[in-house]
Amino acid sequence: MMYQKNRFSMISDQDFFSNVIKLPYIGNASMIAILPTEGKLEHVEQNLSREKFEEWLQQLGYSKKLLRLFFPKLSLSKSYELKNILTEMGVRDLFTSNANLLGISENENLQVSQVAHEAALDIDEKSTEAAAVTEVKIVPLSTQKSIRFDKPFLLIIYEENTNNILFFGRIKDPSKKR
Repeated sequence: MMYQKNRFSMISDQDFFSNVIKLPYIGNASMIAILPTEGKLEHVEQNLSREKFEEWLQQLGYSKKLLRLFFPKLSLSKSYELKNILTEMGVRDLFTSNANLLGISENENLQVSQVAHEAALDIDEKSTEAAAVTEVKIVPLSTQKSIRFDKPFLLIIYEENTNNILFFGRIKDPSKKR
């Protein structure tokens, strides 16, 4: 687990039984980490919507709290074969001799044989340091809240200017070595 004590944008969403934290990421991207109460991950997944995501972003813009944050080092990757999915969605000619790929090549006898997508995510101290912001503020002494991402959680990486989601993932077992 990585550890950082800092001021983070954080809200508690009682309807979703979750703590939601915004963390800086790379460039114009940020990460939203959603830590549901034990046993409530499925509830969050079933009820999460674009509207709820936008609501969280608005609320997170006004909520900074001094936290002790414990977050796992992550290295995830997954490949998906998309030919069957695209065919089910109605993209059929692309995989037959009826495919029109003249804009790609002058060869008229082309068809797509395979479509694959691979997603990868790496989070470690270096990435965290590169995206971290250090600030010093005088605050009244109070008990600091600790948030520990040591149980199943969700994360969303999004582009700040458009709020477009770039990555959405579920971490089932943060203690598991990959």
